[in-house]
Amino acid sequence: MSNTKTGGLAGINAGETSLCTVGKEGAGLTYRGYDIYDLVDNASFEEVAYLLLRGNPPNKNELDDYIKRIKLMTDLPDELKTVLEMIPRNTHPMDVLRTGVSFLGNVEPEEKDFSNQAETADRLLSCMPSILLYWHRFHVDGKRINLVTNEDSISGHFLHLLHDRSPSELHRKTLDTTLILYAEHEFNASTFTGRVITATLSDMHSAITGAIGALRGNLHGGANEAAMELIESFDNSEEEQGEWVNENPDEADSRGSGHRYTTFEIFTEWFHRLLAGVFVGPLVILNWFLVRRDFWNSPRVRGVSSLTLALILWQGAIGWLTVKFDNENWSVAIHLGSALAFMISLIWLWIEIRRDEEDLPNWINFDPLVGVKWRKWIGVLSFSTLITLFSGVYVSTTPGANYGCGVGGMLESWPLCNGQLIQDVDDWELQSQIVHRWLVGAVGVMMAVSSYKIWKECEHGLSGVVLRNWIWASTATYFGNGLLGATYILSWDSGSFSEYLSLAHLMVATVSFTILATAWLGVTIISSSRRAKIIVGPKVDG
Repeated sequence: MSNTKTGGLAGINAGETSLCTVGKEGAGLTYRGYDIYDLVDNASFEEVAYLLLRGNPPNKNELDDYIKRIKLMTDLPDELKTVLEMIPRNTHPMDVLRTGVSFLGNVEPEEKDFSNQAETADRLLSCMPSILLYWHRFHVDGKRINLVTNEDSISGHFLHLLHDRSPSELHRKTLDTTLILYAEHEFNASTFTGRVITATLSDMHSAITGAIGALRGNLHGGANEAAMELIESFDNSEEEQGEWVNENPDEADSRGSGHRYTTFEIFTEWFHRLLAGVFVGPLVILNWFLVRRDFWNSPRVRGVSSLTLALILWQGAIGWLTVKFDNENWSVAIHLGSALAFMISLIWLWIEIRRDEEDLPNWINFDPLVGVKWRKWIGVLSFSTLITLFSGVYVSTTPGANYGCGVGGMLESWPLCNGQLIQDVDDWELQSQIVHRWLVGAVGVMMAVSSYKIWKECEHGLSGVVLRNWIWASTATYFGNGLLGATYILSWDSGSFSEYLSLAHLMVATVSFTILATAWLGVTIISSSRRAKIIVGPKVDG
């Protein structure tokens, strides 16, 4: 018995295409003769789009021009934005996209002779993310977002509009790969629908609108959505969920959907809150009350104690802001800066108390003459170290920035950056690690020169030895932390860096800054007080 299908359209060619083949001659999926695996590994979605639309892969200049062209077409006309704002919030995204494309055909109609067909195709390709995300952000976040970004890819543009920041390289690549895989599937239902509409010499907007309508159905594109709904309908008992969390502590979700924090991060966060809220805060308040009751009569001590109280209250407010904005890079940097200011104020308070008691220990009793000479330069070093510290925090809290110099291992990602000694910066946010390294290197040179100069200055005497030891200690911790940062970069394994090394890197950087800042504070206080004594001098009779 023959297994050959008969009847209906069996044996009838639906059409001919040079765009795509599925399963032909043993191949899985090809675009214009190129295997899908090769395209995923070696091409961007923009290259694939150019290949499908133009018939040949672009060279570098053609690709650059095409990307620039796409970037200029992401914005939407005001009339379309108004329509998108009128579409109800609970509308299905595919319906939103269908309506957006259809309306765009009214305000930007295709020429009747199809002479601008290529431009229309590029326009639709570039603005579809804008259509969907403008509607989404308006109804979900209540924002009329700017639809122009600095992203060089459609995937990056989509994710930037969705999250209001540049995406990580991993997220960008994941979406880019998805777009490539979904770009063409021969004569599927939506493609066939579009071909039927264009066969009537209708315009491209009508064809794409009809294709989206076909894609919307549960037997086509909607099947993915139905599958997800089925998966989400599966439920586990509380006991099973508890067992899974215990077995996979690093995957536990501490803050709801979209927020993945490890057990170590959760412990660190709550220990931080416990330390600040239960111990440090009450102690600072108690100290302020004791000082105000004249346990110490020095106005300097009372003034600095008031400063510590103000800073701890400010720190609490900034901590709340950081949580509210879900650890945005700028909020974390401000939080850290406030914490460092508070810490330095405590050291200042301690120095003033010991100075009033004329009981400064030898290890912080700086030579005033040497201190006056070095005070400004130590201030510069302290500020430079602080800026370097801030840049490191910015890198660690910016999605994708840790990958700024690649993860290729020794030499490739450190000490080189993506295999280059000096690399141009195209995206200052995502490539902020490069800037951080420049700052580390520049400040490192300043620290090394300072250590050498003060060593030469103290070579033949004891004057300035205390200050020398402080600068040496700061320099040693600084360079040690540079090696720790390198170890962190080289710790890449199985898709992540070592969180323990990240914490250690931050802590040692803080120590290095604190040493310098304390030296500057001590030198400034002691030098100014000694100068005052010299200027006023003791009272002399006669």
